[in-house]
Amino acid sequence: MTRATAQRPTGTGAAVALGRRLHLHRWTWSGDDPFSSSSLYRCRCGVVRPGI
Repeated sequence: MTRATAQRPTGTGAAVALGRRLHLHRWTWSGDDPFSSSSLYRCRCGVVRPGI
């Protein structure tokens, strides 16, 4: 059985609905990216994204 996920942008992050569960990404600064001039931000769930 596969669970479908839906993502939509909100004010400060993206909300992901998994069945009845809702997760709002809370980004915190994680460090500098050694391969570019951007900063890295991570969520408490483990997702890491570069800053703009």
